[in-house]
Amino acid sequence: MAAIHEGTLVKRGNTIHSWKERLFVLAADNSLTYYEVDSHGARSPRGSKCNLDTCTALRSAAQVNIKWPSDVDPQCCFVLVTPSRTHYLVARNLYYARVWLCVLRSRAVNLKEYMDSPVGPELANTLEEDCSANIAGLASSLAAAVDAGHTRDASEALSGLVFSAGAGAAVQDQIASSSAIPAACRLVAAPLDALAAAEPTRLLVLRLVAALVTGSEWRKLEIQKTVPLSALKDLVRLGAHAEKQQATLVLLGLLTGTLERVNQVLDRGGIDLVTTLLTHGTEEHRLDAAAIALRTCVGARKEAFFGCGAVAALVPLLHAPSAVLVSRVVGLLCHLAGGGGNAPARADAILSCQGHDRLIALLSAEDETVVCDAAATLGNLALFVPPDSLPRHRETLQHACIPLISLLGHESLNVRLSATGAISSLARLSDPMRADIVQSSAALHALRAALAPDAPRALAVEAARALNNLTDGDKGRCDRAAVVVAAGCVAPIVKQLSQLAAVADQDDPLASALLDALTNFAWGGDGPSNAIVEEGGCTAILPFLVAASPLARKASQCVRNLCAFTERQARAFALARAGVVPLLCALLEAEDHDVRVQAAAALRNMANGEKLVDPALRMAIIGDPHALRGLKALLASGDAAAGTQAMHALCHLAQSDCARSALHDAGIPALIASADVQAMLDAAPAVRHIAELLANSLQERTPGNVFRLGERYVTLLADDADAVCAAAIAAALDKQARVWSGLSAHGSTMTAAVASQACAAVLAVCSKAYAASASLRAAHESALQAGRPVSYINAESGFVATGWLGQAIGATRILECPDSTPSAALIAEVIAALPATVRR
Repeated sequence: MAAIHEGTLVKRGNTIHSWKERLFVLAADNSLTYYEVDSHGARSPRGSKCNLDTCTALRSAAQVNIKWPSDVDPQCCFVLVTPSRTHYLVARNLYYARVWLCVLRSRAVNLKEYMDSPVGPELANTLEEDCSANIAGLASSLAAAVDAGHTRDASEALSGLVFSAGAGAAVQDQIASSSAIPAACRLVAAPLDALAAAEPTRLLVLRLVAALVTGSEWRKLEIQKTVPLSALKDLVRLGAHAEKQQATLVLLGLLTGTLERVNQVLDRGGIDLVTTLLTHGTEEHRLDAAAIALRTCVGARKEAFFGCGAVAALVPLLHAPSAVLVSRVVGLLCHLAGGGGNAPARADAILSCQGHDRLIALLSAEDETVVCDAAATLGNLALFVPPDSLPRHRETLQHACIPLISLLGHESLNVRLSATGAISSLARLSDPMRADIVQSSAALHALRAALAPDAPRALAVEAARALNNLTDGDKGRCDRAAVVVAAGCVAPIVKQLSQLAAVADQDDPLASALLDALTNFAWGGDGPSNAIVEEGGCTAILPFLVAASPLARKASQCVRNLCAFTERQARAFALARAGVVPLLCALLEAEDHDVRVQAAAALRNMANGEKLVDPALRMAIIGDPHALRGLKALLASGDAAAGTQAMHALCHLAQSDCARSALHDAGIPALIASADVQAMLDAAPAVRHIAELLANSLQERTPGNVFRLGERYVTLLADDADAVCAAAIAAALDKQARVWSGLSAHGSTMTAAVASQACAAVLAVCSKAYAASASLRAAHESALQAGRPVSYINAESGFVATGWLGQAIGATRILECPDSTPSAALIAEVIAALPATVRR
């Protein structure tokens, strides 16, 4: 039976009227028992129990005619009257006497007389006042007992304080501000094994502190300054049942209240206490601890909770019978799996603790909050799992795909949001994961529906991000993009983007996600890129291609990808007709460096047409006042990435003769030769060759295999094996020894086939190598189909053309160059053999 109050009193014997010290204990059933205590603290009951329910009077020493001990204060003496016996008692001091009188009178429900006065209503009203008067004395007694190591004396003072704390808030405040709490906490801080004999004393301390921390914030603040948190943790883990219960109440009291004060407790080691409660507390206490953790496990404290073993404490609780506890635990794991700090380590720990299986099972729970948190947790785990741990966890996460896809059509918006976000995160993991999701028509249907004009904005953002991730990666990305486009996902994205023109000057998350998705679609090949153009994507992108838009970089990157792949020329002209060119040129002078680089890359791809004819697009770029200024600034910036894009853009622009003249007049050759650009080329050797080709091509001549004679062009076709002969002819024709086969591999000239069709005449340097070259045969036949005159030079002694080349030559005269190096006479004959329309 738990004790209400206990303490030492001196009593007079009933038969032999001697005074002896006894330990009196008042139990919860109102029975008062006294014991003899030996030097080792062992208790031996003496006399019979007295039930306070039968007590009729409490009298003072002056009311009875007996001889009290001569060395005591009469105020420390009192008399307890019951029908069976009268007890004459003496307390060690006035404070203890008052405590006993308060205790006895509060428990003696049938009391008729109290200290010379009949019992009335006013007696109950003075209890708080009497308890208050004792606090200072009891606190002093407690401090003295603790200093002296007198456990029994400390217990008696504590017992009085515990009882007094029940008298009301005013008394509790008085105790909290006294010296009692620091003294009491010193008892709790002692090692458990050293205080094994003092377990009742420690329990009294815990009861006292537990009573005080349930009150006002200032009392909690005073107590937390001195309470030993590590000792409380040990008591929760290792203490006896009663101690464990009281220590838990103290912790929960300290960890509830204003967030500012609770955070102070957490910073003093309270996080370890929370995880201890989660591991060792009862289900009720775990519920409270989980609620505290949910409230405080944010920001930097995620790391602190993780470091204190929160993951190991929480994962087993996913199987707890309490639905409320499971809900809180899932919410906590969602916090821990989220970003910030060392999120990869936390994600790895959760997956390694086998918590994922239960999380996947909870996706079918009835509680909507649990489903949302479970989906969000799985999404966070997929988002932050460390790359080096992914092989161990990929299969685990892949198991979540099907149940998450089934939630994409859930009736609850919150569930759909969480599931879509999780699918987006899973799609980031690997190409096989992306392929699994894309193969689900239900997933694509749900994602497309989430992009409808009337869909909630937050859901549309998550759906766009998911589609962006599904078309990312390497292996199979073009196939996945084709499937996504075939599912009809382009049209709603373009429509949504068109409706966001008004927020183009803002960093709008939906517009950002939509642009990302279109950019990845466009990188999936000609099919998806053509679909974007056909659905009006060119116009939808326009509002974001302005310097004022935070999304200008992404919009430029989208244009860049649209102008890639085989059919890029048609899309480039479609973008030009939509008005993209002047916007990109203006972005070349934007303040944001990344925007300038992406704009240059987009213009590079737009100018990279394969046809020599129709130079309007290139001239539109060069004719814009921003274009050359911006590209020249990027070249001179010293940044290798920026210089590379600018150099490639200029090189593609120089594919048109009229554009070359403009670039030459703009001083591009001189800029390439400048110290700033040369320093950049030293940092990017791969670009130096492009720079040399560009500089050479701007010497008012056509590049590579095409040579200008007057206002017409001649294409020289030769294999690398005949480079000496071809170079001599080229030098004579254009005063520079360059041949097509040595340049086209770098992408700086048009293909031989296109050049053969576009030029007025063709010179073929024939040999066995020429006859064996498939590309030269294609170019040769292309020229013949276009009706271009072909002149033939035999560069290999004894070579007789047969097969396709023999058929092509037919009866046409062949000029012989048996020494590989043509003579001046032969060069003159070659020129004379050209049609009159192209001779100088």
